[in-house]
Amino acid sequence: MALSNDWKKVTRAEPCRICKKPDWCTLGLMFANCMRVESDKPCKNGGWLHALDSAPKVFVPKSKPVEPPKINVKLMMDEWKSKTLTEWVVELAGQLSVTADSLYALGVAWAADRKAWAFPMFNGYGDPIGIRLRTVEGKKFAVTGSHAGIFIPTMKPQGELWILEGPTDTAAALTVGLFSIGRPSCLGCEYIISTFAQRSEVSRVIICADADEPGQRGAEKLQHSLGIPSKIWTPPCKDLRASVAAGLDLKTIRALVGQIL
Repeated sequence: MALSNDWKKVTRAEPCRICKKPDWCTLGLMFANCMRVESDKPCKNGGWLHALDSAPKVFVPKSKPVEPPKINVKLMMDEWKSKTLTEWVVELAGQLSVTADSLYALGVAWAADRKAWAFPMFNGYGDPIGIRLRTVEGKKFAVTGSHAGIFIPTMKPQGELWILEGPTDTAAALTVGLFSIGRPSCLGCEYIISTFAQRSEVSRVIICADADEPGQRGAEKLQHSLGIPSKIWTPPCKDLRASVAAGLDLKTIRALVGQIL
C-alpha cells in the first residue's frame, strides 16, 4: 500500500516551506506543492513538486529549440521607420507622458499598413524575433509570424536592471532614467529575460509589477527564474507610466524602492 502524502493547505501559522508564503501552496508528509518556486517536476494544478528533505533550488527553465520567426523583423521595422515622421513620435510621446527619446530607444515606428505603432521584440541575445503593435486606441497585438520577446533599448545596462510590462511602461522607466526592458505581458518570457540579465552581467534586478493578483504572481514567477538578486516593487498608481504621468520622478522612485532593498 502506497504511503499517502496527506496534502493540506498552507496557512500563516504553517507557511509553505519552499516560498515561505501563507497561501496557494500545499504541504504533505514528504513533498510540498509550491505555486511560486519552479522545479523540474511540474504539477497539473500549475505548481511544482519539491521534496521536503532537500533545500529548494532556483530553477531556470531549459532552453527549448525555437524556430526562427516567419517574418523579417528588421526589414519590416526599417521600412516603417523610413516613413515615420519625427513629429508623429513627439505627439505619441506627449500622449503617453514619456520622452520621444525613450520611444526611439525602443525602436518605435508607425506601421501605416497596420494602422498601429510598432515595437520590435528580441530574444535574450538581442536578435529580433517579433513585432508588437499598438493601435491609437491602445489595442495591443503582434504581427502574424512573430515570436514573443522582450523590448530592449539601444543603451546598455549599468549594474541595475528594471523589468516592466509592455513597451510604453518600459519607455516611462527610461524617461525617468532607469535602464529597463519590458515583456509583452505579466507572464512569459522568463527564459529570455534570464538569458538577457545574465549576459548583461547586471548585479540587481527590480521587477516593477502591477498590484493585481496576475501582476504579483507573474513577478514572483519571474523572480524565481532569474538566478540574480532581485526585488519586486509595485508603483503607487496603476502602473509605472501612470505614476510618471502623475509626477513620480527618479528621486521619489529611488526613495520608495529603497524601502524594500
